[in-house]
Amino acid sequence: IVRSFCFCKNIVVLHVTFVNDTFIKEFVDEDGTQIKVGFISVCIDSNPKSYVQYNDVFTEAKRSYNAIKDKVDVVFGFTHLTIKQDKKLAKMLPNIPMIMGGHEHTNMSIPVGNAKVVKADANAKTVYIHRISYDKKTKKVSIQSSLKEVNSSIVSDKKVADIVAKWQVILKTKIKEIIKNPEEIIYKASVALDARDTPIRSVQTNMGDVITKAMSFAYKNEVDCALVNGGSIRIDDVLQGDINAVDVFRVLPYGGSILKVKLTGNLLKKVLEYGKKAAGTGAYLQKYNATKNEGIWTVKNKPIQDKKIYTVAFSDYLLRGFDIPFLSEKNKEVLAVYRPKETELPYDIRKAVIEYFKGL
Repeated sequence: IVRSFCFCKNIVVLHVTFVNDTFIKEFVDEDGTQIKVGFISVCIDSNPKSYVQYNDVFTEAKRSYNAIKDKVDVVFGFTHLTIKQDKKLAKMLPNIPMIMGGHEHTNMSIPVGNAKVVKADANAKTVYIHRISYDKKTKKVSIQSSLKEVNSSIVSDKKVADIVAKWQVILKTKIKEIIKNPEEIIYKASVALDARDTPIRSVQTNMGDVITKAMSFAYKNEVDCALVNGGSIRIDDVLQGDINAVDVFRVLPYGGSILKVKLTGNLLKKVLEYGKKAAGTGAYLQKYNATKNEGIWTVKNKPIQDKKIYTVAFSDYLLRGFDIPFLSEKNKEVLAVYRPKETELPYDIRKAVIEYFKGL
């Protein structure tokens, strides 16, 4: 059951959608041959909500598979898991010939036994087209997969284009609630600012520099350093030439506040080391004023002292413990957390970046 809530003054509207555990689609060939295809699906719990129940993905996948396998000719998987989890699932359910997955942002096709796990590129840059044949006599499946780039050569579907247009209007309306003139040019980038997924989750980039410097700027540079998880940066592209507020919203669509956190040097070093080892994932940290030189973590070019108290600008997502499990307000080495008011610049990281761009 998926529940969503809409608050309008004193009225609460509850929307409830019932989602089946499995799905069956029946296909009929030109000669009248029928085949039933079953689908199962599980999703990673990377951003859990209080109104959603979460169970073990492997237990649920196995239960769903057993519930459907005798009702269909073949079962496929639709997942949003890490590739490690997808491979484990494929080994656990070897009769599923293909798992079509998500989560990672680069395309892949990985054989697992007689099956395979396939993922296209994020942000609709590519799609996988799978042509599947099933022999009812031998019960064998053959799959021919091709990766297709999504570009201007593909004619827009009218229904899809109408939906996109509708949401573009909603987007611009919501942006105007934060920025009065979202089309205003706020910066001209002569050098491309790199916010592509692979670099932003693996190395320090100039776009990461801009965002973390803006986080420090939002607190008048009265912090020791600034940290944001690479997974918060979603545009998967470079920004060059004229940049406006809409571009910043494309970079940071989730928004969120910038928190000012006091914590021990010991914890700060652990956080930085965890982020470094998480290279290739969304937990990799883009940093300002924090570096590692000859094996020693430094802040403002001075070695971090375990017992010293540091003031750090964090994206609020980081302090929820989703990416770095031990980084939350429950940790005893987190000594104080300042949450900005709605009228303050750090209240929305996007607004901070916009104002920082304007001052460059």
